[in-house]
Amino acid sequence: GVDINLAISHEWLFAPLQFISGLGPRKAASLQRSLVRAGAIFTRKDFVTVHGLGKKVFVNSVGFLRVRRSGLAASSSQFIDLLDDTRIHPESYNLAQELAKDVYDEDIRGDTDDDDDALEMAIEHVRDRPSILRSLDVDEYANGKNRANKRETFYDIKRELMQGFQDWRKQYEEPSQDDEF
Repeated sequence: GVDINLAISHEWLFAPLQFISGLGPRKAASLQRSLVRAGAIFTRKDFVTVHGLGKKVFVNSVGFLRVRRSGLAASSSQFIDLLDDTRIHPESYNLAQELAKDVYDEDIRGDTDDDDDALEMAIEHVRDRPSILRSLDVDEYANGKNRANKRETFYDIKRELMQGFQDWRKQYEEPSQDDEF
């Protein structure tokens, strides 16, 4: 993904923006000009409301646009959602918050509030302690929540909360002579 706030500070980091699905060279250039004028971005929703991305373009591209506390946003006291620094799509934020809250409740063995601060604390807790997510059985969790149809989404959310934007493909290995044959 493209770290938008870092790219605003270092213009050469905008180069891959045109290759993000839904953008292309013209929309990427327009978005880049808008972002540089703004100086920083603090939430993914700003792409639609402030920077003029259409809803379809936003849906296609948002998973590759990373909003994090870097560049000019690093010195700001503005709140930045931790889920905006993952490949989790905003459509699945509720599932991610639910998963994080359930894992957090299980880990601290207590009942927490449902307010936004508690959800943010739960997400931060599971991101800081990926070992508690490793022990989560996603199949059992999805079936227990009567959301077996969301099992793959829960797997993706689990991986992203454990290590956001990590490349999960196996490392390239030179083929052996037998493999080449």
